[in-house]
Amino acid sequence: MTVKVFLESTTSSWSEELATFSCEQYYEVCIETLDKWAAKNGHKITESLTEEEPNKAYLMQKLTELYYIAVDLDPDTATAISMAESTLEKTIEREESDR
Repeated sequence: MTVKVFLESTTSSWSEELATFSCEQYYEVCIETLDKWAAKNGHKITESLTEEEPNKAYLMQKLTELYYIAVDLDPDTATAISMAESTLEKTIEREESDR
């Protein structure tokens, strides 16, 4: 699921896309702060939910970043991330060869 977050005027005369979250947990961490910031500035936050498939190249980049963070902190988590990277890489290769 993808969540697009918009900053909107209180009269709904305009809106601007602020962020797109492909991870619901990240969205949940950020939304309260965005709501407070918008209210402080006289605006409101609105969301749009879609069932878009996340961009696989983007996911691969994020998994790689997470791997390098986890490798020093928790080797078991780093191993799990590495396995997820490998699976995603094979999926990307298979889809490219099917084209």
